[in-house]
Amino acid sequence: MYMQEDEIEKIIKELEAKARQEQEPTIKSASSTAHHPINHKKVRHRSFLKSFFFYLSVFIVLFLISYFGLNSKSYYDKAKYSYDTGIKKQSYEGKVPAVAKKEENEVVNLPDSIIIPKIGVNAPIIWQINFDDINSRLNEGVIHFAGTALPGQTGDIALTGHSSAYPWQKTSFGQVFALLDNLTPGDQIYIIYQKKKYLYTASDKKIISENDIEILNGQNSRLILITCWPVGTSLHRLVIFANKMEQQNPPAKNLLLPNVF
Repeated sequence: MYMQEDEIEKIIKELEAKARQEQEPTIKSASSTAHHPINHKKVRHRSFLKSFFFYLSVFIVLFLISYFGLNSKSYYDKAKYSYDTGIKKQSYEGKVPAVAKKEENEVVNLPDSIIIPKIGVNAPIIWQINFDDINSRLNEGVIHFAGTALPGQTGDIALTGHSSAYPWQKTSFGQVFALLDNLTPGDQIYIIYQKKKYLYTASDKKIISENDIEILNGQNSRLILITCWPVGTSLHRLVIFANKMEQQNPPAKNLLLPNVF
């Protein structure tokens, strides 16, 4: 059975109309894109910023975890000190011998050492160590800079110790000076040298450059305690000055760390 010509023409028109309807969304989309082109440069810029801040955040988190992990013993000591003295309102629990009652010239049956009751320091002093050998000897205790005075002599006595040491370093003195920044004017520091006790009181505090060695050349007959600062870094040096008890000047009223960071 054959279709008539008008029926065929009708079918063709219907097919053409249907095809036009299917093409309209594509045409509109293309027209919209033509009027509002995608700014690929801006999209790439936003993507870069997102990636940058993501990786920066990851780096900061990993750095902080590593930093506090490597220096966990020192920061534990600092947290315990703050808890004992700030919250519990009691003296820091340090294992220090009672030397305060001893007279200045009385024989003290203790090895050469430094004792700081307020922050629980009781460590041996290794005397007369050359500057180049100090780092290799710090695990043994508190180090005396060769060339500076000895107790009883005229001139400054300079001592240094760890504020923090890596966990794999086998030493009992890796955090010996971790709490040094808590000393305030009048705090007592004892030096035991050749069975005699020498009493000093803290008078001043400052931050210096790691290369500032002029501090070792003083002739003021003071005790100078030096450690790395901030704890766990070698960026700067924290220095505590202390005066011999009978030569002590009135302590400074303001003993605050300068804001150098």
